[in-house]
This record gives sequence, C-alpha cells and structure tokens, in this order.
Amino acid sequence: MKKTRRREFLKYSLASAGTLVWGPAVLSQDFLGSRQTGPEIASDMKIKVTSMQPFMIKGARMYAAWNLVRLGTEDGLEGIGEGSAYGGWGNIAPPRRINGYIQQMGQACMDAGAISLSEFYSQVVAPGGTADKGREWYCAAAAIELAMWDICGKLAKKPLYALLGKQLRDTIPVYANHGVFFTSDTSNPFDANRILQMKQADYALYKWDPFNKGGAPGQTEIDACVGQITKARELVGSDYPLGIDAYSRFNVAGGTMAAKTMEAMNVVFFENPVSYDDVDGFKSVAVATTIPLATGEDFYTLPQFQRFIDSGAVKILQPDVGVCGVLTAMQAARFADARGIQMYPHVWCGPIVARATAHMASVWPNVGFMEYAACSPDVSWENDLISPPNTVVNGHLVVPSGHGLGITLNETLVQQRLVK
Repeated sequence: MKKTRRREFLKYSLASAGTLVWGPAVLSQDFLGSRQTGPEIASDMKIKVTSMQPFMIKGARMYAAWNLVRLGTEDGLEGIGEGSAYGGWGNIAPPRRINGYIQQMGQACMDAGAISLSEFYSQVVAPGGTADKGREWYCAAAAIELAMWDICGKLAKKPLYALLGKQLRDTIPVYANHGVFFTSDTSNPFDANRILQMKQADYALYKWDPFNKGGAPGQTEIDACVGQITKARELVGSDYPLGIDAYSRFNVAGGTMAAKTMEAMNVVFFENPVSYDDVDGFKSVAVATTIPLATGEDFYTLPQFQRFIDSGAVKILQPDVGVCGVLTAMQAARFADARGIQMYPHVWCGPIVARATAHMASVWPNVGFMEYAACSPDVSWENDLISPPNTVVNGHLVVPSGHGLGITLNETLVQQRLVK
C-alpha cells in the first residue's frame, strides 16, 4: 500500500477569509446542483400526519434502547425515523425521555393538520426561537424529521438523496470503529486483531478510543494507552490510516500531551481531545499538534457548528443526523465546504440513521468518510433490522435508490427486541 500521510489523506484546503453568514437552511445552487431538488424546496412539502407510533428496541453495542418512530399519512404512506439514544448505555432513562419527546412532537404534528418540515421546526421544535431544550429534545426531533423525509420521498417517488441535491456518488467510503469490539450487550477488550480484520475487509480507516483517564493524566498514563496504537501498527503496518477518539475526556494539557505523543504514529485525526463544546480548548490543542482535530457528533443546532467552523480549530466535522437532523447537517456541510473542512458524519446508533447519513453523504462534495459502527461479527441481527440491509462492498456503503429512505422494517425482529 502506498504510504499515506495525514495531510495527503485529508486533502483539505486552507480556510477562506471572512465570516460566513448563518441563516435559514437554504443551500446554494452550486452545492446542490439544482434548486429544483434541494432541501429548501422539499422542506416545504406538506404532510398530513394521521398516525404516530414511537417505540424502542433493544439496541446493539450495550444500548438499553434505540429510539424509533413510525408516522402514517392520510394517503396511507408510512415514514420510519430514528433518533440517537444518547446516554443509553445500560441506562433506559434517556431513551425513555426521548421516546416521550417523540410522542409529544408527533402529536403536535397531527394536531397541526398538514405540516411541512420547515414548519415542524418553526412551530413544533423551536417555536418563536424558544430556549434551547437540550440534546435529547433534538434527538427526538431528528427521529420525526427522518420519518417526514421518508414520507416526502415516497410522495415525490424519489430517493431521499434526490430531494437533497445532485447525487455525486452512489457508494460512500466508510470507516470502521470500535463497534467491532462489541456484542449486543458487552464490550470486549481491545483486540488489535480485529483492527487487522477491518483492514482486510477493505475498510480504508479505523477509529477507536485507547484512553482511560481524563484531565491531565500524565505522560506515563498516556504512553501506556498509546501502546494500543503501537500494537495495532505491528499488525496493520505504518501506512494504514488510524483515527483516535478521546471522548472529550482531557483538559488542554492532557489533550495536547496525547496529541504530541501520537504525532509519530500516522494518526490521521484526533476526535474530541477536549470537551466537545470548548472552542478555545480546541484552538489550543490545534496549534500545538500536526494532527487534524475533529468534532461535531454532539451538536444539534447551527450555531454550535458555526462556532467550530469559524474557529479554524477543526479540519473534520462529524454531524450525527440522529442528533441534529437532515436540514441542520446539510447546512453545516455547506459552510464546512466553504472553509475547506471535510465531513466525516458520525454513526453510532442503528441502521436507519446510517441509511439517512448515506443519502446525505452522497450529495456532499466534501465528504471524506462516513463512520460505520455495524462492523462487529458478533452483532449480525443489526443488519437484518431493515430491508434492503445496509451493504458494505469494498469498504463502501451502497446507497439504495428506493423512494424516501428506501427501507422497510423487519417487524418480526422489532417485536423480538421491543422494549416496553
């Protein structure tokens, strides 16, 4: 394999000067290819929601539950959505709260009569610019939004990507992550052999979190954790791209120490080396290391993305459509592209979020990789939850051409894993 260096691997351009203007979710013709198929048109399509069913199923990767929703229309169409279940590892309380929010928003959609996606956000999610209700509220909104997009595609008889813009690719390069260490209910110890398996399966990049302690744990502790990277390098070679996640655990001193320690190991990005909302902390780490920084999975509003895009501290943005929804992710992608920032969308929950992410990524000119968590050989049921299943061929996720999200649920599996 030809030697791959960080900056060659990312191929990002220098950020342009000036300040971007952040407004409504309206994307440029250059970005979309055609205004006739952009989200600013599709988001005004009216949907009359007549039925709504939020439900939870036991998730993979130790999730107490995944949050799903089914919307029905007066025309007999059905839309399926999923919202990320943050804080759900072995803890049913956050998914239950999100489930309740989905119920509340879904009822509001039915009470509104015919409602568009743009009206859903202006009237239901944040009417009149109401105060920020937090990430769980927006995870619920994302579930409803995905189901509405699914219906919009069926009404238009087009796949979701055709409502978002011009499709630039029909397969999405994906990278494997530490999901390979998980079963449905347990997390297995670090195993470098599983990283090798991902390379052999043609995933062009692998990411995981080797760290344990937060704050500024000291060089001895950092060296011990970075030893995992050394073990992986012994198996995958010096050229195979590796990404590292720190889950926001370090302060600036600890994040900088970890970054400097990894610089000689061809780490292509460092995700959340400090708290995900600490712009100044990111800036401090960024100027101290040659490793590009990444963040975004926790953001659910445009201003959150704006702060980091404008900061110049990150080279990779990682929105999670199950958290921020399609409209916000599309807007963030446009502004990231203007700054020469690549999109590596985050996927850690279920296959519905993964499918929606693939549709979005297929129209983004600045997509680098899409994260893919369903790579564990021990969790085969996850790929059976939707039909057709998400399919990875030669390290690329195939984007189906069915209407909307292009999925149907495996109802037998839903019932088997239903959380009551």
